[in-house]
Amino acid sequence: MLFQDGGFSARDAALIASILPLGGVLGNLFAGWLMDRWTPHRTIIAAFLMTGILAVIAGQCVGQPSLLGILLFACGVAVTAPVTSMASYASMLYPTESRATGVPGC
Repeated sequence: MLFQDGGFSARDAALIASILPLGGVLGNLFAGWLMDRWTPHRTIIAAFLMTGILAVIAGQCVGQPSLLGILLFACGVAVTAPVTSMASYASMLYPTESRATGVPGC
């Protein structure tokens, strides 16, 4: 509905909406590689910052389907990186015993 209110055709709206998760596939692979090169903490912070910046820029691209598609693909790459990385990062922070109980620090 938002895409149609923004002047996009139904075809363009469906295509643009499907691009974000497509970028997520690449983001998952990139996050693992980047966590090995940097620290997981830096990777997660950088990805969240990049997602925010890209989302603000994408919000200004109403009426430009090509640019919006590129930005949403990049958002998909950036937003899935920290989300999927946090599970492995949490395993580095908590010992196995406390993860098994569900209560941190036990």
